[in-house]
Amino acid sequence: MPYVILGIGSNEEPLKNIPRALELLNRHCDKIDLSPTYLSTALDPSEPDYINLVIKAKTDLGVEALLDVLKEIETLCGRRIGKFCMLDLDLLCYERKVGNFAGVELPRVDLTDYAHVLLPLSELLPDQKHPVLNISYAELWRTNSTKLLEKQSLRPHSL
Repeated sequence: MPYVILGIGSNEEPLKNIPRALELLNRHCDKIDLSPTYLSTALDPSEPDYINLVIKAKTDLGVEALLDVLKEIETLCGRRIGKFCMLDLDLLCYERKVGNFAGVELPRVDLTDYAHVLLPLSELLPDQKHPVLNISYAELWRTNSTKLLEKQSLRPHSL
């Protein structure tokens, strides 16, 4: 069964929406492992802070079917575009697949470009290597954390 890495974030009712999303993901995924959770500043300073985490899970779904499920879960949790984000679910990595799949470039650049993704990922899967760079997530965090934390602050948070 393939593994996937997903990013989860919310800045509106996150203590309700993130657990609901995890409950819905359980219908389509097995062996869900959660990273630590962080309160992170939004990339747009006019937006409220987010609660973010990363998960690793196993699924029988292919890339396109999984993307459809993620969109469906976002919709069920009230996803809309704007300053407030009820729920954002991103497929970050599907096994070690590289390329464009259903309009999504995998692995997502979020894995290396955003503190709210890379820090929790480096804690969840420190020794796992990025599919393209072939560098562990822990090493990527060590070498990029200063630069990433200039754009966004993070602090531990619990659900």
